[in-house]
Amino acid sequence: TEEELDQFVIKLGEKIGKPISHARPVVDATLPDGSRINIVFGTDVSLRGSNFTIRRVSKTPLSVTQLINWGTFDTRIAAYMWMMLSEGMSVFICGETASGKTTSLNAIMTFIRPTAKIVTIEDTAEVVLPHPNWTRELTRDTGKPESSVTMFDLLRAALRQRPNYIIVGEIRGAEGNIAFQAMQSVSWDTPIAVRDRLSGRVRVVEIGRLVDKYYGDGGEGPRPVEGLDTLSLSRDGKLAWLPIRYVLRHRASRVFRIRYEGGYVRATGSHSVYVLDEDDMRVRPKRVSELRAGDLLLVPRPLEAFSATYSGILVAQQVSALALGAAGSWVTRAGIFAERVPVRPVRKLLYETGFSRAMRGFGREFMDRAEARRILRDAFRRARRAKPSTRLFAERLEQYLDSGFSVVRVLSVQPEEYDGYVYDLSVPGSELFFGGSLPVALHNTGHPVMATFHAANLERLIQRLTNPPISVPKTNMDSLNIAWFQSAVHVKGFPARRVISVNEIVGYDPDTGAIAAMPVFTWDPVEDRFIFAGRGASYLLEEKIAVMRGIPRRRIKEIYDELELRARFIQALVDKKVFDYFQVYKAVVKAYYLGVEQALRRLERDQLL
Repeated sequence: TEEELDQFVIKLGEKIGKPISHARPVVDATLPDGSRINIVFGTDVSLRGSNFTIRRVSKTPLSVTQLINWGTFDTRIAAYMWMMLSEGMSVFICGETASGKTTSLNAIMTFIRPTAKIVTIEDTAEVVLPHPNWTRELTRDTGKPESSVTMFDLLRAALRQRPNYIIVGEIRGAEGNIAFQAMQSVSWDTPIAVRDRLSGRVRVVEIGRLVDKYYGDGGEGPRPVEGLDTLSLSRDGKLAWLPIRYVLRHRASRVFRIRYEGGYVRATGSHSVYVLDEDDMRVRPKRVSELRAGDLLLVPRPLEAFSATYSGILVAQQVSALALGAAGSWVTRAGIFAERVPVRPVRKLLYETGFSRAMRGFGREFMDRAEARRILRDAFRRARRAKPSTRLFAERLEQYLDSGFSVVRVLSVQPEEYDGYVYDLSVPGSELFFGGSLPVALHNTGHPVMATFHAANLERLIQRLTNPPISVPKTNMDSLNIAWFQSAVHVKGFPARRVISVNEIVGYDPDTGAIAAMPVFTWDPVEDRFIFAGRGASYLLEEKIAVMRGIPRRRIKEIYDELELRARFIQALVDKKVFDYFQVYKAVVKAYYLGVEQALRRLERDQLL
């Protein structure tokens, strides 16, 4: 009877911890086995009486290889996502209702680095991860604002938990704005260099003094900036003035004081600073909370064109934060470190090219740049005929010698209490600015985010993101790297799911007010196949991934070769019918540690799993 049905759904609501009544007749929740349930109670909102719908979920998610086998996407798309997620790109999986968004999200998350710390935030628990360092958080709706915990609350808290990835079940409201914010931040008194683009005036100012004026009405979050540049590095590692896109501030209760040769800077633990790895001569961001004494931080070299304007202003200003005890001006202190080269990589290249005798009795930690060039002249020549790893190392060392930066050693990293705002800048292209009593390279991209989003195409996605209630500023849109669209379709008369397109978000064009994006993969419904735009068509592979890997433009072909190698590895898993979700994850983990090429050889010999 209707009465029995009403009593049944009331008991169901109590069992799952979401009481249902005439005052609150609609409930979405998760059953103990993970299945999703929707309940509509009474005749007020459902004219034919109470009803409930249960959507069963598999205890083991569908794997990438299973979806490839079914034709949802192909091996090249999977390989592309593997490369993107391993380097921390932000991705939205978009589509309409029942298009398979969450299924695809679960499948491709196996490509996130196995050592990553991941936080998932959902209204109902659907996301499943194989990673050991996984924090799973759910919203709580009590019907009272003071005791409810919203997705906005959880996402804001997650940004301070220092995750490598934040996974959001589905973005619908104001939490979308938070997802686009860069939350790595430095203290109020951090000196930075800014230049007025119109007048050309250069000044050194505390970052808090500069940013606070954009918050006359109070508050936090990003604020757009026009007409200001800051000191950064160009793509080829040269010192350059690049435009500030927006500024950001938020409150913090703790920072880390990083003391290094010649200076210090204070930053939140989730902030990243750029370090030089002496073992492979790669420059990479490293979280402040993971920074250790002995790490090498990047500092700008006072080049002639730069020093003529900037150094004179620094000497004249004598900003208190720029002084370290009785130390002299920034220029004097920077000059000590400008031309130094770490000895270890020089010794390594000489050893690998057969010139190790040149370093006998050389016990110093650093050497002069000109001296390093002289010692390495013959080693560079021989390295061109050496094995690929030696050749790559030599090219990176040569790039360092020609770059606009030098290095200083970290002396100590100590946490300390802090009460106030912390600040950040967004610099398109480099995502790097210099700050500190002796300026060091600070990284400023936000936490990578993956989420599902209800949008059928790119235009609808941008429209929803940039309008209320989400209201992401258009200038922030390139914080999203990839927009993946899929749909429920019919293939040869049967229902199926297909990825319609995978698009790269390039950035915001202030002249036209448009968001620049390019489709890298599209689906051909006639042939039921996926079309790759081809080599040279991926902005992210060439301008992001290649840069992170230290691959110069003349060797950009290598990044596409890697894409094809990963696609072959995934295809081999499909051919061998490795469809179990956790088996696929195990294979991906081994590929991370062995290298994809070695893992593929073992897989082909049935020795990998």
